[in-house]
Order: sequence, then structure tokens, then C-alpha cells
Amino acid sequence: MAKQYGEALLTGKPIEVPAKSSLGRWIEVLRVLVESPVFKQLLALVGEANGAFTIDRTKGEILFASGKKLTSSSPELANVVGG
Repeated sequence: MAKQYGEALLTGKPIEVPAKSSLGRWIEVLRVLVESPVFKQLLALVGEANGAFTIDRTKGEILFASGKKLTSSSPELANVVGG
């Protein structure tokens, strides 16, 4: 994987991650999260149901293409059922 990572840095080519690796399991957890009804409800509450977003794990933020940002202290989180 280190070789693939080096190539990705140079070429921008995506890295193939084995499903059984720690990173592969983490990617699967994120996939389950973004497909969950609770996460979809959260997106609808902040008006971003169809928008693109990125997760900044170092800051604990979700940043939407519109510029809107969610953090652990965002008031929208209090309105999510089951969250």
C-alpha cells in the first residue's frame, strides 16, 4: 500500500484498499454512515440533502460544498432523531 500511496501522490490515481485492512473497514463504516437514515435526516435538516461534503477527521467537521460546516457543537445535531 505504501507504494500505491506514493504513486497516488505523484499521479492522483486512486488507491485500491483491501476490504479486510483497517482502512478498508474504516471506509466501510463511513459508507454505512452516509447511507444511514440518521445521516440523511441530518443532511435534510441542514438543507444539504443533495450536496457534496467532505469529512475533516482532524477537526471533527463535516464541510459541505455550499460552505456550511457541522461540528460536534452544531445545534442541528440536537434535532436528529436517534443521533
